[in-house]
Amino acid sequence: MTDKYMLYDVLETEKNIVVNTSIALNEASCTPIYDTYFEIFDNISKATKTLFNLAYNKNWYTLEEATKTKIEQEYKKLKKELNE
Repeated sequence: MTDKYMLYDVLETEKNIVVNTSIALNEASCTPIYDTYFEIFDNISKATKTLFNLAYNKNWYTLEEATKTKIEQEYKKLKKELNE
């Protein structure tokens, strides 16, 4: 496995941990537990952003420019889905 794909795997794992930790935050039963989860969430979120920046700076992760046409197409698509 190349460095690129190892980084993708770690980044995907970190993203999933962030999502799951945010759920734990919402379900924390008391302030000390919430505070602990929040600290974990904050640290993992920052690490995830660092990993994303690393991939982006190596041109392994690219962003596509959102043209007005693409935005309008996505808007229409989502609006249609919501109305179904």
